Amino acid sequence: MRKILSFFIVAFIALNAMAATEMFNPAKAFIPEGGTYFAPNWAQETNSTATYDSITGTITVDLKSQFYGQWQAQVKIKHNVVFNPAKQYTLSAKFKSTVAIGGITAKMDDNVEMIYANQSINLPANQDFVFTSEPANGAEGSNQILVFDFGWAVPCQVTISEISIKEVGDAVAPPEVVHPAAAPAPTHDSSKVFAIYSDAYTSTVTRVTGSWGQTTKEQEVELAAGDKAFYYSNNNYLGWEFNGSTTIGDMTAYPNLHMDIYVAEAGTIGFTPIWGAEAEKKYTLNAGWNALNIVLATDFPAINLTNIFQLKWANMPATCYIDNVYFYTNTTQTGLENIVEQNNITKTMVNGQVVIIRNGATFDLMGREVF
Repeated sequence: MRKILSFFIVAFIALNAMAATEMFNPAKAFIPEGGTYFAPNWAQETNSTATYDSITGTITVDLKSQFYGQWQAQVKIKHNVVFNPAKQYTLSAKFKSTVAIGGITAKMDDNVEMIYANQSINLPANQDFVFTSEPANGAEGSNQILVFDFGWAVPCQVTISEISIKEVGDAVAPPEVVHPAAAPAPTHDSSKVFAIYSDAYTSTVTRVTGSWGQTTKEQEVELAAGDKAFYYSNNNYLGWEFNGSTTIGDMTAYPNLHMDIYVAEAGTIGFTPIWGAEAEKKYTLNAGWNALNIVLATDFPAINLTNIFQLKWANMPATCYIDNVYFYTNTTQTGLENIVEQNNITKTMVNGQVVIIRNGATFDLMGREVF
């Protein structure tokens, strides 16, 4: 009986292994033009290299420089897998590095709207590390590019081999999301606002969600007629990049930052502007919409208000909504000239009593009006 049971277990495993269909063909993959990028300290670097062997299906990366910023080395592989939105897929690969690396992110597609597997991998030194993503649904219109992002790396050599993309079953319908009512309408006068994202104000800033290796998925949803917000799910952290990661301008005239954040349950969220540095601060969130009004110089004393080029949220709740993000000032300017009241005062005697006559009215020395 035990032998028969063992046979069925082995057979079950074998059938499941057969059900996972391999899709990646190493011979039909290659590094496309512009498929490598190495940029320590935000400056393009040409010493590092990445090559691909189409016979063994191995990527060899030789990092020559210290990478001071996050996700500043990238290798892309063009492949021939066409993803079917009715199917689920997994990505796996074997990594090996000459030093420990705190972060490599693997993505199954280069299109932000079609991230099938966006997983951060911590590599030990000189060990084979086999990574396999969780199953994720395919999406129509794939541009068929695997992406490997390297972050905070020291000079080292990394190999990525045994790349595999497998079809593992039918797509699973995502759970239906019931969105909340829209955030309360902003109350700041538009003349005192520098808008980033809001239906209530006009923004002059270009905004994209940075590809920082986050698991966070962004979706813009309409919560009321003409009132949109961003819905974030599977959250860990989030970065907004402005104007191609260049300064949005001199914000010294707008020293405060407003944002509306919705959470279903009370919790916290980390946040920091990025001005060439960052200093994450934790904010408490109640269930429902939270209007955060941040005095930037108070919460971030080292901030350079002339060089803000990104915003970052971290340690996020699993899901949340973000709306009405803008800088503002509390300064009131009426545009009216100052009015000066001219007083005419005379001190004299009336009926033997010392009185003060001011602008035609008579007062005793105690300031009481005399009729």
